[in-house]
Amino acid sequence: MRPRVRVVWGIAVIAAAAWLFVLSRGPILLRDASTAGHNGAVRTLLALGVDPNAPFYDKGPLSAAAKRGHIQTVRLLLDGGADPDSRAAFGTTALVYAASAGHLDVVRLLVVRGANLNAVGNCDTAWKRATQDGHAKIAAFLQEQGAYVGEVACTRRLPI
Repeated sequence: MRPRVRVVWGIAVIAAAAWLFVLSRGPILLRDASTAGHNGAVRTLLALGVDPNAPFYDKGPLSAAAKRGHIQTVRLLLDGGADPDSRAAFGTTALVYAASAGHLDVVRLLVVRGANLNAVGNCDTAWKRATQDGHAKIAAFLQEQGAYVGEVACTRRLPI
Protein backbone atom coordinates (compact mmCIF):
# COMPACT_ATOMS: atom_id res chain seq x y z
CA MET A 1 0.00 0.00 0.00
CA ARG A 2 1.35 3.42 -0.92
CA PRO A 3 1.94 5.99 1.86
CA ARG A 4 -0.68 8.41 0.52
CA VAL A 5 -3.33 5.68 0.44
CA ARG A 6 -2.48 4.72 4.02
CA VAL A 7 -2.97 8.31 5.18
CA VAL A 8 -6.34 8.57 3.43
CA TRP A 9 -7.39 5.18 4.81
CA GLY A 10 -6.30 6.23 8.32
CA ILE A 11 -8.27 9.47 8.11
CA ALA A 12 -11.34 7.53 6.97
CA VAL A 13 -11.05 5.13 9.90
CA ILE A 14 -10.67 8.01 12.38
CA ALA A 15 -13.67 9.82 10.85
CA ALA A 16 -15.79 6.66 11.05
CA ALA A 17 -14.82 6.14 14.69
CA ALA A 18 -15.67 9.77 15.51
CA TRP A 19 -19.03 9.42 13.75
CA LEU A 20 -19.86 6.26 15.72
CA PHE A 21 -18.90 8.01 18.95
CA VAL A 22 -21.19 10.96 18.17
CA LEU A 23 -24.07 8.64 17.27
CA SER A 24 -23.73 6.60 20.44
CA ARG A 25 -23.01 9.46 22.85
CA GLY A 26 -24.69 12.28 20.94
CA PRO A 27 -27.77 12.76 23.11
CA ILE A 28 -25.65 13.01 26.26
CA LEU A 29 -23.23 15.41 24.56
CA LEU A 30 -26.18 17.50 23.34
CA ARG A 31 -27.71 17.66 26.81
CA ASP A 32 -24.37 18.66 28.37
CA ALA A 33 -23.71 21.31 25.72
CA SER A 34 -27.26 22.66 26.18
CA THR A 35 -26.85 22.82 29.95
CA ALA A 36 -23.68 24.85 29.55
CA GLY A 37 -25.03 27.03 26.74
CA HIS A 38 -22.35 25.99 24.24
CA ASN A 39 -24.23 27.01 21.12
CA GLY A 40 -21.47 26.00 18.71
CA ALA A 41 -21.46 22.45 20.04
CA VAL A 42 -25.27 22.33 20.04
CA ARG A 43 -25.36 23.53 16.43
CA THR A 44 -22.75 20.96 15.39
CA LEU A 45 -24.44 18.05 17.15
CA LEU A 46 -27.81 18.93 15.65
CA ALA A 47 -26.20 19.19 12.20
CA LEU A 48 -24.74 15.70 12.71
CA GLY A 49 -28.25 14.37 13.29
CA VAL A 50 -28.36 14.01 17.07
CA ASP A 51 -31.99 13.77 18.21
CA PRO A 52 -32.94 16.72 20.47
CA ASN A 53 -35.89 14.67 21.76
CA ALA A 54 -33.88 11.66 22.94
CA PRO A 55 -35.39 10.36 26.19
CA PHE A 56 -33.68 11.06 29.50
CA TYR A 57 -34.68 10.17 33.02
CA ASP A 58 -33.63 13.62 34.13
CA LYS A 59 -33.83 16.82 32.08
CA GLY A 60 -33.31 16.60 28.34
CA PRO A 61 -31.47 19.25 26.31
CA LEU A 62 -34.40 21.67 26.00
CA SER A 63 -35.35 21.56 29.68
CA ALA A 64 -31.71 21.93 30.72
CA ALA A 65 -31.19 24.99 28.53
CA ALA A 66 -34.52 26.54 29.59
CA LYS A 67 -33.74 26.08 33.28
CA ARG A 68 -30.40 27.87 32.86
CA GLY A 69 -31.91 30.67 30.75
CA HIS A 70 -29.85 29.99 27.61
CA ILE A 71 -32.30 31.53 25.16
CA GLN A 72 -30.07 31.10 22.09
CA THR A 73 -29.60 27.44 22.94
CA VAL A 74 -33.34 27.00 23.40
CA ARG A 75 -33.90 28.64 20.01
CA LEU A 76 -31.32 26.37 18.36
CA LEU A 77 -32.91 23.27 19.88
CA LEU A 78 -36.41 24.29 18.81
CA ASP A 79 -35.15 25.07 15.30
CA GLY A 80 -33.45 21.66 15.34
CA GLY A 81 -36.72 19.86 16.01
CA ALA A 82 -36.99 19.80 19.81
CA ASP A 83 -40.55 19.32 21.04
CA PRO A 84 -41.50 22.39 23.13
CA ASP A 85 -43.57 20.08 25.35
CA SER A 86 -40.92 17.41 25.91
CA ARG A 87 -40.95 16.23 29.49
CA ALA A 88 -38.23 15.61 32.04
CA ALA A 89 -38.43 13.58 35.23
CA PHE A 90 -41.91 13.55 36.77
CA GLY A 91 -43.32 15.13 33.60
CA THR A 92 -41.88 18.60 34.08
CA THR A 93 -41.67 20.64 30.86
CA ALA A 94 -39.13 23.20 29.72
CA LEU A 95 -41.77 25.90 30.23
CA VAL A 96 -42.16 24.96 33.90
CA TYR A 97 -38.37 25.00 34.40
CA ALA A 98 -38.01 28.40 32.72
CA ALA A 99 -40.93 29.88 34.68
CA SER A 100 -39.60 28.53 37.97
CA ALA A 101 -36.12 29.93 37.31
CA GLY A 102 -37.45 33.37 36.31
CA HIS A 103 -36.39 33.43 32.66
CA LEU A 104 -39.14 35.52 31.05
CA ASP A 105 -37.45 35.67 27.63
CA VAL A 106 -37.26 31.86 27.49
CA VAL A 107 -40.87 31.55 28.66
CA ARG A 108 -41.98 33.91 25.87
CA LEU A 109 -40.03 31.98 23.26
CA LEU A 110 -41.46 28.63 24.36
CA VAL A 111 -45.01 30.00 24.34
CA VAL A 112 -44.54 31.50 20.87
CA ARG A 113 -43.21 28.13 19.67
CA GLY A 114 -46.30 26.32 20.93
CA ALA A 115 -45.52 25.10 24.45
CA ASN A 116 -48.62 23.95 26.33
CA LEU A 117 -49.37 26.62 28.95
CA ASN A 118 -51.29 24.18 31.12
CA ALA A 119 -49.01 21.14 31.03
CA VAL A 120 -48.77 19.61 34.49
CA GLY A 121 -45.45 18.23 35.62
CA ASN A 122 -44.49 17.27 39.15
CA CYS A 123 -47.90 18.56 40.27
CA ASP A 124 -47.18 22.06 38.95
CA THR A 125 -48.00 24.21 35.96
CA ALA A 126 -45.71 26.97 34.71
CA TRP A 127 -48.06 29.61 36.15
CA LYS A 128 -48.13 27.92 39.56
CA ARG A 129 -44.32 27.64 39.72
CA ALA A 130 -43.84 31.25 38.63
CA THR A 131 -46.27 32.38 41.32
CA GLN A 132 -44.72 30.21 44.04
CA ASP A 133 -41.19 31.26 43.16
CA GLY A 134 -41.98 35.00 43.12
CA HIS A 135 -41.81 35.69 39.37
CA ALA A 136 -44.83 37.99 39.05
CA LYS A 137 -44.03 39.18 35.52
CA ILE A 138 -43.88 35.61 34.25
CA ALA A 139 -47.10 34.69 36.06
CA ALA A 140 -48.83 37.75 34.57
CA PHE A 141 -47.55 36.94 31.08
CA LEU A 142 -48.75 33.34 31.32
CA GLN A 143 -52.13 34.48 32.61
CA GLU A 144 -52.43 36.94 29.69
CA GLN A 145 -51.70 34.07 27.32
CA GLY A 146 -54.56 32.03 28.79
CA ALA A 147 -52.85 29.82 31.34
CA TYR A 148 -55.03 28.12 33.93
CA VAL A 149 -54.51 29.89 37.25
CA GLY A 150 -56.06 27.44 39.70
CA GLU A 151 -54.87 24.38 41.56
CA VAL A 152 -54.35 21.19 39.60
CA ALA A 153 -55.29 17.70 40.66
CA CYS A 154 -52.19 15.68 41.20
CA THR A 155 -51.07 12.24 42.20
CA ARG A 156 -47.33 11.85 42.46
CA ARG A 157 -46.03 8.73 40.84
CA LEU A 158 -42.48 7.67 40.26
CA PRO A 159 -41.70 7.15 36.58
CA ILE A 160 -41.12 3.52 35.77
